[in-house]
Amino acid sequence: MTEFEKKEEEFSSLGEVHLKALSDEGIPEESRTTEHFLRDDRTLFVCDGAGNVPPSRKRMGLYHRGMRALSGLYWRIEGQGLRSLASSSEKNYRCEVWLTNPSLVQEDGAVLDARLLSFRRTQVLSRGLHEEMEIRNCSGRTAEFRLELKLESDYLDVMEIRGLLRRDRGVYEPIETGETSGSASFAYRGHDEVLRRTEMVFEPVPQEMDAKAPVFDPDRSWADIMPALFDTRWESSSNWESSYRSPVELTEASRPPARPMRLTARWTVRIEPQGSWTVRWQAVPLEQTEPVAPRLAYSSAIRTARAGYDEWVGSCTRIETSNHLINDLLERALLDLRMLMRSSATGPVPVAGLPWFDAVFGRDSLICGLQTLWVNPELALSTLRFLAERQATKDDPWRDAEPGKIPHEIRDGEMAGLDEIPHGCYYGSVDGTLLFLILYAEVRRWIGPTREVEELMPAVRRCVTWVEQSGRRGDGYVRWHIRSPVGIRNQGWKDSRTSLMLEDGRPAEVPAALVEVQGYAYRAFVETARILSDEDPKTSAKLTRWAEALREAFLRDFWMEDEGFLRQAIDAEGRPVESITSNAGQLLFCNLLDQTRADRVISRLMMPDLFSGWGIRTLSNQAHGYNPMSYHNGSVWFHDTALIAAGMKRYGRSVELAKLAESLFEAALFLGKHPFPELVCGFDRSEGVFSVPGDYPASCPVQAWAVGAPFQLLQALLGLEIDAARRRLHLAPELPPWLRWIEVSNLRVGEHRVRLYFSRDERGHTVFKILENPDRVEVVIVN
Repeated sequence: MTEFEKKEEEFSSLGEVHLKALSDEGIPEESRTTEHFLRDDRTLFVCDGAGNVPPSRKRMGLYHRGMRALSGLYWRIEGQGLRSLASSSEKNYRCEVWLTNPSLVQEDGAVLDARLLSFRRTQVLSRGLHEEMEIRNCSGRTAEFRLELKLESDYLDVMEIRGLLRRDRGVYEPIETGETSGSASFAYRGHDEVLRRTEMVFEPVPQEMDAKAPVFDPDRSWADIMPALFDTRWESSSNWESSYRSPVELTEASRPPARPMRLTARWTVRIEPQGSWTVRWQAVPLEQTEPVAPRLAYSSAIRTARAGYDEWVGSCTRIETSNHLINDLLERALLDLRMLMRSSATGPVPVAGLPWFDAVFGRDSLICGLQTLWVNPELALSTLRFLAERQATKDDPWRDAEPGKIPHEIRDGEMAGLDEIPHGCYYGSVDGTLLFLILYAEVRRWIGPTREVEELMPAVRRCVTWVEQSGRRGDGYVRWHIRSPVGIRNQGWKDSRTSLMLEDGRPAEVPAALVEVQGYAYRAFVETARILSDEDPKTSAKLTRWAEALREAFLRDFWMEDEGFLRQAIDAEGRPVESITSNAGQLLFCNLLDQTRADRVISRLMMPDLFSGWGIRTLSNQAHGYNPMSYHNGSVWFHDTALIAAGMKRYGRSVELAKLAESLFEAALFLGKHPFPELVCGFDRSEGVFSVPGDYPASCPVQAWAVGAPFQLLQALLGLEIDAARRRLHLAPELPPWLRWIEVSNLRVGEHRVRLYFSRDERGHTVFKILENPDRVEVVIVN
C-alpha cells in the first residue's frame, strides 16, 4: 500500500464524516467572516481574513492589558481596498495574507488591470504587532500608485466593548508624528493616571503622515452607538444571557468617541515589471509602568515568537495516532493552548478564551489544568500557584470575596484598575475553590509531594476554611453568597441569567445548591481528607464526615427515581429545579454516585433529547426554555461533554465514552482552523453528509477548557492515571475502531519518562507495549 493510499484510508477511518474544506478564498473583503487570532502574553491581535481591522467588526483590534490600542487597520491602493485571495494563521504567532489589486487608473491615464499586483502580508505578534508587506508587479509594464495605511485607536476597555457603560473616560493625547524618523504614537491618559501609548515605526519612511484627533459628538444617540459595540446588554432582560451587569445607567453614561484617533501613512510606490517593493511597520502598545520596548527587527520578531512555541511543544507529551485527522486536531489544540498562556512569576497560566475572556478565570484554568495534566503537569502546578497567591484573605462584598476563596476572574484594564467593575480580582464563583482542591490532589499524584507542591498546603487549608465558614450551609450543601451589586447572579459554570429556571419559567432563587457543585464538593472532601490523614487526622476526619453526610443527603434530595436522573439544583427556598441538564453528567467524574445510579444517568445522557450527535446538550430539547442557539439552555460545550465522557470511564462505560469522543472529534473537523471553540449550537445531527455543527455567533473561537477537551478524551480512552510517589503508572486502555494505534512519548511520571504504544488487535482488543522506560516505572493494568 502506498503512503497516499494509507492516508486515504486514514481519512475515512474516523466514523463516516467527510471533511469539508471550508475556504473563503476569493470572497470580497467586505463579505469575509474569517478571523485570525495572534496572542503574545498580554497582547492580543484579532483581524479579518484580509489582515485588516475594519471598524465595523466590533471585537477586532490590537489589545494590550485589557485595552484596545488599535481599533482600525487597513491598506488602500489609490483609495480602494485590496482584494483578498487567501490567508492563514496556522502557527498562531504569524498571519500570512495574499491579496491583489482592483483595476487602477494610473496618472498617465492607462489602466492597470486587476490581479496584476501581488500583495503578501505577513503579521507577527511578538512584544507588539510587526508587519511586512511585499508587493510584486506581475505585469509587463511599470506600475506606479499611491499606497495608504490607515490606523485608528479608540483605547476602549474590553469590558466597554462588551457593553458595560462608563460614567467618564480619560483624555486622548495629541498624536505625535516624526516626519523624518518614520515614527508616530497614539496616547491615552486614563482616569487611573496611567498613560497608555501605541508606538509605531514605518520603514521606509512615509512621504506623508496625516493625524486626526478623536471626535466626540455629545448629541449622538445611543441608538447610533449601540451597533458599534458588541453588546448583549441591549437585549431584553428576559433573554439577557450575559453574566456581567453594568453599575452605570444609560442616562449617566459617557459616550465613546464618534470617531477615534486616526493616522494615515502614505507612500508613492513605483515598481518595474516583475520587480518588487517591501514595506515594514510595527505597533508596540505600552503602559507607562512598562519599559520602552526596543525596536525589534521583523526577522527577530519571527524568531522570538517561533522559539516560544517550539519550547512549549518540546516540553509536552508527544501523542501520535494512526489517524492523521486526529493528529492534526491535537496539534492545533496544543498550539491554541500555547497561545492562551499568560506568563506570571509562578509560571504560565491559561487565560479563559479569545477574544472576550483574555483573562485568567479560576474555574476555567483549573479545569484546563485537570484536562492537560498528562500533557504538561507544570501548567497545572503553575495555575495552582498563581491562584493561591490571589486567594482571598479578607471579606470584600464588592468583589464577592470571602477568606480562603479562590478568584473567579482576574482582569487588566482601566475599568478594573479604577474599581468601576470588581473584576480586577473578582471571586464570584461557587466552584473555583472546590476545583482548586481537586486539582491539587491530582497534581500531587502526578508530580509527587515536591517542595513546590507542599508549599501549596497553606492555600489548601484556607480553602477548607472557606468551605467551613462560608461555602457549606446548614443543610450540608455548598452554596454561594452574592453581595456585589454587579456580581454574577448564578455562580456555577452556567453563569448566565437564564440558566437556572423553574418548570414554570420563573428564575430559581439563589443561592442554589447546584448538582455538579455538590459533586465537586464530595470529591474535594474525599481527596483532601486522604492528603491530610497523616499530618492532620482531626481535619481529615471532619472532611470525611462532611463527605459522608453530603452523599447521604444528596442521593435523597437530588435523585429523581422516575427519570433515573438528577435534579439541576435546589434553590434558596428549597424548591427543586428538575430540569434535565448536562450538569448531572459531571457527577460521574466526582465518584459520588453508586454504579446503579451512574448507569441510569449515563443511559439518560445518551438519549436523543440530550445527545445531539455532536455532544451532550446543556438542556434537554424537551425542556421548557430549550433553545439550541442559547448560551446554556440547549447548546453543546466541548469541556462539558469531555468531563462527562471522562466520568463514564470511571464506571466502566467505554462504549458511551468512545461515542462521545467520536462525536466531539468529528464536530471539530468542521470548525475551521480553531476546531475547539467555547460552544456550538445544540441542533440535531442529521444523517445527511452535509450535517455540520451549528456555529454559536458569540462563542470564543479559542477557549482553554475546550482545547483541553481532546486531551482529556484520549486520557480517558487510555485509562491513564499516575501515582508519582510510588513511581507507578495505571492503564486501562480501550481504543475505538477509528484509532488503530496511539504512541505516547515523553510521558512524565514524577521526574521520570516513559514511552508507550497502544494498538487494537484483530479481535478489537487493545494491547500495549512499553517502548522506553529507563527508570523502571511500574506499569499496572487496571481491569
